[in-house]
This record gives sequence, structure tokens and C-alpha cells, in this order.
Amino acid sequence: MKICKQCGRSLPDESFRAYKPRGKGIRHTKQGRNTICITCENLNANMAVLWKKQNKTEEEDAVLARAAEYYKKLVDTGLQPIGTYAKHVLGTAAPRRRASEQLLDVLDSSMQHLMDSEDKLLAEYNKLLQLTLTEEPDVYQNKLEKLMEQSMGPDNKVQPRYVDIFRKVAEKFDEYEDSYTW
Repeated sequence: MKICKQCGRSLPDESFRAYKPRGKGIRHTKQGRNTICITCENLNANMAVLWKKQNKTEEEDAVLARAAEYYKKLVDTGLQPIGTYAKHVLGTAAPRRRASEQLLDVLDSSMQHLMDSEDKLLAEYNKLLQLTLTEEPDVYQNKLEKLMEQSMGPDNKVQPRYVDIFRKVAEKFDEYEDSYTW
């Protein structure tokens, strides 16, 4: 005997659709059983078909309304309806998105991350360029070296977009070092 997670009835194992588990299964068998009974599976499948149908009759709308009430009562009693229409009625279904939309989101977030990291490095170079030099030259050279390490590309050279500003900052620090009295 097994209890259906959707309707809550205690039914014999044959009332649940069999499947092949990936491992040995909970009961160390070669065959497993679904968690909802065949009757509930059929109900969920029929409700999904009705719900997705374009031109519904009044009778079909009434069936969907009644099914919505049924699913809500199941949840109120502590059970777990799992059909697509049940998830829609209960508000637990995430809206489906096309794979292309998901890929665009990933690309947008990656591009934004790159733009943010670029802006941070350029901002740091600009800070060093505008900095009033008052300390020992070694302090500024260390700052420039750290920033240079962050702006290096895979070829261990400063990336082309940072080369000009890097040279300006390096020249400024070199001139300061040359004129600094130890």
C-alpha cells in the first residue's frame, strides 16, 4: 500500500505508474513507482490539455473552475497537487521562457559584469592620474603595479584599452620619482 501525494488515498502499489529508478531505488528494487496515482496523473493531464485549449466551451470553463477549487482544497488539507494547471492555479509555476531569452539574460549579465570591471579599472587609473603626489615614489609605484596586474590580459601584457592611460600614469610617477629628493 502506498499513499498518493496528491489525493491522499491509500492505494495498492499497482495504482501507481511504474518506472525504472536510476539507482537501486528506495526499496532496493529494480523498479519504482510514482508518488501520485494513475487517476491523479490522468486528471492532471486532462486539466493541462483543457487549460491550454484555445476556444473553450462553457462546460470546459466550468470543469476548469471546479478543478481549481479541488486543487486549492487539496493544498488546504496538506496535500501536494503537481499538475501544470494546479501549479498555475496555486501560483507556484514559474513562467516558461524560451532558451533564447535565457541565453540573452546570461549574455547581458556577463556583459554588465565586464563593463563594471572595466569601469572600476579605468576609475582607478583616473584616480592615480589626478592624485596629488606627496609621499615617497615607491608607494605610488606599488599602487600602479597592483593596478597593472589587474588590467593584464591573457598574454601578460596590459590590455590595449588600458595602455594609453597606464603610460600616462607611469610617466607621471617616473617624473615625480626623478624630481623627488630622498
